[in-house]
Order: sequence, then structure tokens, then C-alpha cells
Amino acid sequence: MVAEQLLILIKQGAKSWNAWRQAYPDYVPDLSQASLHSLILRGGNLQGVHLDQAQLCEADLINADLRQATLTNANLSDAHLYGADFADSELQGANLLNADLSATNFNSANLAGANLSHADLSGADFSQANLAEANLSQAELQGTTFKGASLAGGNLSQANMKHVNLAETNLQGANLGEANLSGSDLRRTDLTGADLSHTNLIGANLSGANLSRAYLIHADLSRANLQHANLTGANLAHVKLSHANFSDAILTDVDLTGTDLDANFSGAVLQGAIAIDENLERKPLELRRNYDVQRLKADDFSSEN
Repeated sequence: MVAEQLLILIKQGAKSWNAWRQAYPDYVPDLSQASLHSLILRGGNLQGVHLDQAQLCEADLINADLRQATLTNANLSDAHLYGADFADSELQGANLLNADLSATNFNSANLAGANLSHADLSGADFSQANLAEANLSQAELQGTTFKGASLAGGNLSQANMKHVNLAETNLQGANLGEANLSGSDLRRTDLTGADLSHTNLIGANLSGANLSRAYLIHADLSRANLQHANLTGANLAHVKLSHANFSDAILTDVDLTGTDLDANFSGAVLQGAIAIDENLERKPLELRRNYDVQRLKADDFSSEN
């Protein structure tokens, strides 16, 4: 079937389109570069359809089936995609700016370099998905699952990621500056070299996470769990650590300048750590004996030694 006939058919709505697809299950439609602006196809069967570079901005694809579809560089900005299924689909470089993607399934999908800025992704499932270099800045991600996904080099700055599942996720070099990650699950997550400056991590679970060389200046880690985490060379200057748990964590060469150390450091390794803080004046010797923290104060507390 030629592209013109496919366009006429798909614009007749989901009932006609789905009936045709059921009648010809082995035919793979190619709608690459098609102009489908504001298309209404709720519950439509787009499984395996080629939609590369298609114009689907403001389309209504609520509950549509897009499993294994190819949408490389497609434009889905402002689209309504609630409950759609994109499992195993190809969305490299796709534009999903400001789209409604809540409760959507992106399991094992490829969204490398995609633009999801300002999108509503609450409750979506990105398990095992590839989001390397993707832009999710200022996106709504509350309750979203990213378990086992790759967000390496991604931009998640100012995103709302409250209670998000990021367990075992690759966030190497990602920008999470000013994001809200309170109560989120980041167990065994790789945050090597990530930017977490001014990030809200209150009550987050970072046990076993790799935060080596991460930048956490002015972040809030109050009540966060960092047991067994690796923070080698991380910058925690001016971070809030009230009641945080760093037991058995590795904090070698960490910068704790200006940080309130009202946290649990039992069994932690802090060789070479820098901790210059007004609150340390109350208990410098205890810290030095237990944690080998160096340069506690400019005067090195010589009068007490």
C-alpha cells in the first residue's frame, strides 16, 4: 500500500486502522516523514510501524500500541500519549517536548538523545531503557521507574523525581542539578562524575551507590542512606547531612568544607578528607581519632593536642 493510501486510512481513526491491521498482520506500514499533526488514534495499533521523522506533534495516541515501532527523530511534541506502550521501540533523537507520557511503558526502548524536557512522565516505566544524552530537564517524573536504565550524560536538571526508582541505573556524568530526588531509590546506582549540586536528596536511598567524583555542593542529604556508598573524590562542600547514614562508606579525598557533619560515619573511610566546619569546633578530637579527617580547622586545634 502506498503512503498516500496509508495516510487516508490512518486518518479515518483507530477503528478502521485497527481492523485493517488485523486483516493484514504481516504488512509493516511505512509512514516515515508523514505529516500526522494532531492525529487522533486512541488505542491505535502502531506496533512495528515505521514513523521515522514523522510529524506527530499534538497527536492523540492515548493507550496506543507502539511496541517495536521506529520513531527516530520523530516530532511528538505536545502529544497526548497517556498509557501508550513504547516497549522495545526506537526513539533516538525524538522530540517529546511537553508531551503527556504519564503511565507510559518505555521498557527496553531506545531514547538516546531524545528531548523529553517539560514532559509529564509521572508513573512511566523506563526499565532497561537507553536514555543516554537525553534531555529530561524540568520534566515531571514522580513515581517513575528507571531500574536498570542508562541515563549517562543525560540532563535531568530541575526535574521532579520524587519517589523515583533509579536502582542500578547508569547516571554517569548526568546533570541532576536542582532536581528533587527526595525519597527516591538510588541503590547501587552509578553516579560517577554526576552533577548533583543543589539537589534535594532528603531521605533518598543511595546505599551501595557509586558517587566517586560526583559534585554535590549545596545538596541536601538529610536522612539519606549512603551505607557502603563510594564517594571517593566527591565534592560535598556545604552539603546538609543531618542524620544521614554513611556507615561503611568510602569518603577518601572528599571535600566536606562548610558541611554540617551531624551524620553517622561509623566504619567509614575518610582518609584525605577535608572538613572545615564551624560545628567541628565542638568535637574535633573525636572525629580525628575515628575518621582520620584532616585539616579540621585552620589552627589545627594545636592547643588541644
